[in-house]
Amino acid sequence: MNTVAQHETPKQEALSYEQLFLAEPHTAQELFNNLSVEEQLSVVLSAPWEKRQKLILLAQNPDELIQMLPEEELYWTIKETGIADALPLIARISFEQLQYILDIDCWNKDRIEVSQVVEWLRVMLRCQETKVREWLIKTDEQFLNFIFKKLFTISKLREDMDPVEVADQLPSWTLDGMYYFHFADDDARVVCIPFLHLLYKTDSTLFYHLMENTIWSFEAELEEELLRLRQSRVAEKGFPELEEALQVYQYVRAEQIESMLKPLAGVGIAGGAEKSSQLTLRHVMETGRESLFLRQMLRLLDDRAALDRIQRELIHTANQVIVADGLETRDISCLKKALQKVLGYSNIGLEVLSKQDEAAARHLLETLPMRFLFRAGYSQALDLQRRLQRIPVTRWRTHGAARRHFFDGTWGATIEGLSQIRPRYYEGNSRPDGFLFRDFESLDEILATRRVLDIVAVAEKLFFDALGIPVDQLIKPPEPEQPPAEPFPVQARPLFLTVLARQVLSGATAFVPLTAKEMQRFLAAVFIRNETGAVPPHVIKTEFCQETRAWVKNLLHPAEQEQAAVEAFVESCLGLLQEQCGGLVENESLDTRFITAVIFNT
Repeated sequence: MNTVAQHETPKQEALSYEQLFLAEPHTAQELFNNLSVEEQLSVVLSAPWEKRQKLILLAQNPDELIQMLPEEELYWTIKETGIADALPLIARISFEQLQYILDIDCWNKDRIEVSQVVEWLRVMLRCQETKVREWLIKTDEQFLNFIFKKLFTISKLREDMDPVEVADQLPSWTLDGMYYFHFADDDARVVCIPFLHLLYKTDSTLFYHLMENTIWSFEAELEEELLRLRQSRVAEKGFPELEEALQVYQYVRAEQIESMLKPLAGVGIAGGAEKSSQLTLRHVMETGRESLFLRQMLRLLDDRAALDRIQRELIHTANQVIVADGLETRDISCLKKALQKVLGYSNIGLEVLSKQDEAAARHLLETLPMRFLFRAGYSQALDLQRRLQRIPVTRWRTHGAARRHFFDGTWGATIEGLSQIRPRYYEGNSRPDGFLFRDFESLDEILATRRVLDIVAVAEKLFFDALGIPVDQLIKPPEPEQPPAEPFPVQARPLFLTVLARQVLSGATAFVPLTAKEMQRFLAAVFIRNETGAVPPHVIKTEFCQETRAWVKNLLHPAEQEQAAVEAFVESCLGLLQEQCGGLVENESLDTRFITAVIFNT
């Protein structure tokens, strides 16, 4: 019996929400209720937010299941379902869950958004009276006072006033003949009257207390105190004050990493790759690239408590990023953006610290705080940014953004990405059709960017140190009374090919723009007919490519670690020459307007 039971558990654990949706309703309900409530929760959290309500209502005890949902997951589920359509969920949530939802959904930065509060009050009126009564009794009195002041004004009948004589001076609606209410609009009237009736019926003493406070309190003071209370609550969910939130981007020094890893050094890590566990990830963890090493490692974890902690910490770190980046806390797309950033940089941190060893990665996940992994990964991008800044920049300081224009294509875009306040990755380093800037997601992207910086370093060393070309010679001043021209019309590869052509034509190592006739002579000297008969009709001579590499290395005397960058730079420059000029070698004349591979004398 025990063997059978142990054999059946993983089958139940592996049940997916897709299987439940494909099954007949009766079968789906039976399958779902054969799971423990913890297993039901896992299935629900793995499903897309907009599909969860249907799953939850399969449960024999949906109240218990709903109240086990993490507050943030419940909030996203309700928002994606639609507040009005999510009444079956809202009617069953706990006060603490509702408090979190109101803290997130009814605030716009540091101000309460009354229209959103009214929407939630309207939905609450559709719940059972006991649910509304619980909220009225437990919620902050200051919150009720503030909302009341926004939705109505109160006129109090004094003891020395005759109700008949002052009837035309008082608002028309009263509950007790003492407090008269003037509502802000019809929506406020429709929403507030049922709440006031219920409040009076539930606790008349509280009713009178709240009415007096509403009359005499000040909106600004109430909102300030409510903001303080709200900030204290949401800080526990990863939404700290801005100053604290910015610490998520704090640089992690190498010695800090060593200090964190030191206690783990003596821990034996056995085994290699393992099969995926039967546990499922939350739907929100599927944000971003499927192939992330981090996500693959999370799927190996078979400790539910550890997996829950890791996912919770990743979400809290994303919340901190939302605050630090000034994103909207209520916007699902902002959450996805922040979480994609957190998963990406945490993935880099895990790849670096584990050296991409699966067993080591699993142990690190179970041991280290996710915020530390994020910071360790983000520090890799900061290292790239700082390295770009360390490559001698004195010569560029008077020319603003000229440097990123000097390097064309992928190189320039990479510099532009790293020049942002928070470094960004240029996708063109990963694939030919990539053109977007985004956050780094993998160690491969860090290494690809590092290779570009290697090329930038050797190119600048070649032009400005070995060849002695002054930057000012490459800057074209704007024409008088004309809009500013491109800040850097001369670019690295055309500059190199122009100097190379001058070397071939005259033996002089100098930057002197070419004439069309000189370009024809240069092409005739370095190209040879393509014997295969394929396009292009002419290709660069192999021996010329070899001579060019040798010439550059003779100028630079590159160190061992610079060799690959020198090769890559020369190959890219010659590739540009081949691409633009392989079909022009036998032309009787050249239209220099359409040739950008070299710089012409205009």
